[in-house]
Amino acid sequence: MKKLSAIVLVVVSMIGLSVKAQHYTLVSQYFINPYLSNPALAGASEGLNLNMVHRQQRKIFKGAPVAQSLTADYALNRKMGLGINMYLDKAGLQRDVRFLASYAYHLQLIAEQKLHFGMSFGFSNQSLSSQEIIGNVGSASMANYKKNYFDGDVGIGYESNELKAEVVIPNMKTFLNKNKNVSDVSLFYGSVSYKTMARGNSEDVFVESKLAYRSIKGYDDIVDFGVEASILQQQLQFMAMYHSSKNMSFGLSYKYKDIYVLNTIYTSASNGLTEYVNGMFEVGIKVHLSLINNNVCRLVY
Repeated sequence: MKKLSAIVLVVVSMIGLSVKAQHYTLVSQYFINPYLSNPALAGASEGLNLNMVHRQQRKIFKGAPVAQSLTADYALNRKMGLGINMYLDKAGLQRDVRFLASYAYHLQLIAEQKLHFGMSFGFSNQSLSSQEIIGNVGSASMANYKKNYFDGDVGIGYESNELKAEVVIPNMKTFLNKNKNVSDVSLFYGSVSYKTMARGNSEDVFVESKLAYRSIKGYDDIVDFGVEASILQQQLQFMAMYHSSKNMSFGLSYKYKDIYVLNTIYTSASNGLTEYVNGMFEVGIKVHLSLINNNVCRLVY
């Protein structure tokens, strides 16, 4: 019993070092699905938006980190939106699950300007996978590791034709959790982006630049700077982003028949960790379902 408990604790500690040292976030939140990080953007566009993402580390050992996300947000009308945000993070024996429901209010300002306000409420669960443990899964170490937290996010956003800005206070559990040893949790997220159009001889090219800032408990803050370029009537997008954790992300998105958006993103390992871990591959699909003509559905982007 004691030997098993010691092994479990050592494995958990190694997992924590692997995951927390990388500070990876889903890169899809920057350009493809900003609702991932900001509840204020639930229902910011008409209809029902569905987004699914899978992120996988290039496997160099069993139990390499895997993250999966599913979001759905719906515009009740021009002023109100609802959303659901589900997130699963797996690394070795560790399982982190987050489920949130969101409400957003959208305020129309002059011209094409809008303000967005939103809140998410739900829970987070942290546990170990008993299916992958050989031994007594009912040990005290296993039971003590399983924890449930009340969780939520608060965010605001500003939007015009060219300029967008966001401020988010995520992971409310960090304010309610009395365990001061908790680290690698996002405390603040902010971003500003500017979109321009360059007229070419054959077609228009849209370019959006984004600067983001992330504050992480127990670690250095991270600044992200990226650019996304859209061509072929915005059917094809290229993305590149630099992170102050000394790694980079590169992405490609393709809009198919004005219905689906398929995307793939590669993020390199942070500087200093390349000898121990590989980068991450992120793949996703986005669908926009619009209700028209007395609740008759059609798929559009």
